[in-house]
Amino acid sequence: MLLDLLTKDEKHLFLDLAAHMTKADGTILESESLELKIMTNEMGKEAKDHSAKDVNDAVKELGKSSTKIQRIVLLNLIVLSLSDDFYHTEEHLVIEELLETWNISAKKKAELFKLVYNYKDLREKAKLVVSA
Repeated sequence: MLLDLLTKDEKHLFLDLAAHMTKADGTILESESLELKIMTNEMGKEAKDHSAKDVNDAVKELGKSSTKIQRIVLLNLIVLSLSDDFYHTEEHLVIEELLETWNISAKKKAELFKLVYNYKDLREKAKLVVSA
């Protein structure tokens, strides 16, 4: 969501964090791979020529981005972390570290999670409507 608002460099940094997130629990599930593919497609051709870099550099570089960009990155990492319908401890720790590093409030965290839950609910309802 909203990944098209990121610059090319920010898209690449997001992909570094997303790759780290999908590997955090030790297993990359098909649902995570599919969600990451959807996100990559949303970012367009700029995301296609990405080569992975150090996740710590990504955190640091995105720390220099605007709060809006940081929130977009977090929103999508939350979507990715919940794509398998489980919120693994390792993924939770990655998100918590970013919230702390980027000084994102508990209130904003709750708002971002609520958006993701509403998004997931809407997708499930859409599946039911088109299948009925």
